[in-house]
Amino acid sequence: MARFARRASLLAFLGFALALGSAAPTYAADPAIATGFASARADGMMLGILLAVLVLQIAGWAITRDPSIPFYLAFVITLGLGELLRGGMLPSTHAIPPLAMFAFLNGLTGIASFGFVTVYLRLWQDARRMFWMLLAVEAPKSLVTIAFALIPALQPYAEVVRAPSFLIGILVTLPIALLRARRFPPGFSLASAFGFLMLAVIYRVLRQFTGLDSPLLDRWLYEIAAAADVLLFGIALIVRARYVVRERRGLEVRLEVATAAAEHDPLTGALNRRGLFSRAATKRASGTLFFLDVEGCDPVEAVAALRGVAPEYALVARIDGDQFVVVTREGTGRPEVLANRFADAVAAHASIGFVMLDGMPFENALRIAGANAYRAKASRRTSEV
Repeated sequence: MARFARRASLLAFLGFALALGSAAPTYAADPAIATGFASARADGMMLGILLAVLVLQIAGWAITRDPSIPFYLAFVITLGLGELLRGGMLPSTHAIPPLAMFAFLNGLTGIASFGFVTVYLRLWQDARRMFWMLLAVEAPKSLVTIAFALIPALQPYAEVVRAPSFLIGILVTLPIALLRARRFPPGFSLASAFGFLMLAVIYRVLRQFTGLDSPLLDRWLYEIAAAADVLLFGIALIVRARYVVRERRGLEVRLEVATAAAEHDPLTGALNRRGLFSRAATKRASGTLFFLDVEGCDPVEAVAALRGVAPEYALVARIDGDQFVVVTREGTGRPEVLANRFADAVAAHASIGFVMLDGMPFENALRIAGANAYRAKASRRTSEV
């Protein structure tokens, strides 16, 4: 996996190098040639950045398996294919005119963007109402875009509806991302990406319907904004992955705390019955189980005293009011000697029963040791009378 990540990083570096090389100044005596070079540099820069981000995200998905990355990859691929088609670098057939293919790619880009936003913001899991709001806008928009690709009479107008449809999608997605960010902070990163792209789309819409014209913005604004948008989306994915990792770790810590609370006696801090069974009864073990019925001793002091004399790695549990259990490993001393030490440690009336585990089911061993302790208690009371 590490080798794959290194290779992906190298390919990404080459993509960025392609982008920078494409942006290098080129001089020509003929203005027409200079204009052609400028156009090629713009397309090359964007495609180089798209390639670099694409490779990096493939590496990121191989490592993190983030479910939003495949949708993002589809978004980048369809966007890149659209730019290749716009630049005349993607071959087309007579059966599928370039305008139809371009509109169809736009529709696929919209579907991929919808899937990416839904998964990224976890709308289906945590914000179902926002999911339906986004779907209510994106579904008709994508259907209309694809219709312009499939219906010959509408194909000449495919480019006209492209920018407004993008703007509608952004104007809906941006507030959804900001609202979702209140509970899911990575939404701010996603909103910043859409906000940057919105500037270029607004210019496209204004240019179509107001006559606004700027050759510099026409040639560079959308390409730069789209490339920056792809980079910002990539950063947003990193932010999301880090947040999810921290969130998962937080859940694991809370689960560990809750498990510890459920398996320990709140008064003494010793294991309770559930905690004792979870640690000692998962498999048939060897060692010795001591059952102590203690009278006239504070439970906190009893646990502290038992821990003080118990062998290393022994389990100390309070399974009832005055009932305590100590489980020792094999080879930690003679059981009779340990039983006397436990009795002396609590300095009170203690009835002790023990049993060698030797692969015996833990519940059976606990029952036998308890019965031995009760017999010792009855015998002590008889002798005292």
